[in-house]
Formats: sequence, C-alpha cells, structure tokens
Amino acid sequence: MDESKHISNVLELYILAGRTTTPPRQLAKLANHPNTKIRRRIAENPFTPAKALRKLAYDEYLETRMAVACNPASPDDVVDHLVQTDLMVRHGLAQEPKTPLHLLERLSTDENPWVSVEANRTLKIYGKSKPVTQLNDYRRDDNLRPAK
Repeated sequence: MDESKHISNVLELYILAGRTTTPPRQLAKLANHPNTKIRRRIAENPFTPAKALRKLAYDEYLETRMAVACNPASPDDVVDHLVQTDLMVRHGLAQEPKTPLHLLERLSTDENPWVSVEANRTLKIYGKSKPVTQLNDYRRDDNLRPAK
C-alpha cells in the first residue's frame, strides 16, 4: 500500500471515529485500532459502547485514558477507577477546562497537592474555586513546590 493511501485511510477512520452517527458496533471495532489518535477519538465519542470504553480505560496512552474519564457515556465505575488509580489521569483532568465540574470539584480535594492545586486553578475558570487545606500546605512547604 502506498503511503498516501495509508494516510488517507487513517484520516477517514479518524473522522469516522468522531462522528456521532457512526454505528456503535463500528466504534467498538475501532477501539482496537493500532493508531493511538483513532483510539483517543473513539474514547471521546459519547456514542462509544460502554464495553469499548472499559477497554480504552486501560489504554497505554494517557490522552486516551483521559478521554475515557471525560466521556459522559463512561460508566461511573470506570471513571472512579481511573480517578482513584491513575495519578497522571487525575493531574491531566485537573488541568483540563473541559473536565466535568463534578470531577474538578472532587480533584480539588485530592490528597496529592500536584492534583489539587491544578484542579483549583482550573475551577477558577468556572468561578468555582474554593479554599483547600492541601493548597495552603502546598504553598508553605518548599519541598513540595515544583521546580521553576
């Protein structure tokens, strides 16, 4: 297969993966695609079946797992699992203004100051920031401050 045909095929699949009119069975099949951008796009699609989202919650790529956590169609237990077990997902969600407000509020009290500080910053975008003990502790402890 020549390179231009391959690129065209991947682009077509990417577009198909993002369409809300793509049949759920086809979305589920694309969830196994080797291209990471296609899998992430499937994870973002609110019409992706729950079984496929469960699989994508364990994807090797952070962006795909984050997309699953933000997808309104993701089962609550899948989102809870990601938020409880994946520090990188929590931190990524905390920085993302598109993260659902209820998740940002939950992350604003995360035990990890790296996550809670970012969630509180993002909540300011919503005008919903609130004081958090960890945020104050984070500012006082120079050992926890990120390098500049």
